[in-house]
Amino acid sequence: MEYLFAFATTHKALKAERLLKEADMEFRLLPAPKYITVRCALVISIPSETMEESRIMLEDGGAPVVNLFKKVGEEYVEA
Repeated sequence: MEYLFAFATTHKALKAERLLKEADMEFRLLPAPKYITVRCALVISIPSETMEESRIMLEDGGAPVVNLFKKVGEEYVEA
């Protein structure tokens, strides 16, 4: 399963990208799908296996996740 992390600002999303790269975590930085409501135009896609670990690391690193979505079929729903 795949999750999307949404952030309060583009700056926070880019900070999260940097933190995840430094931690050598698997992720993808993507434009937010148009059908979900988020504050920032960027989201991070992360596999379910590392979702909780990544979320905690981002919180501790100053890039907290403000919305969490999980992939169900071909769409994302708020988790």
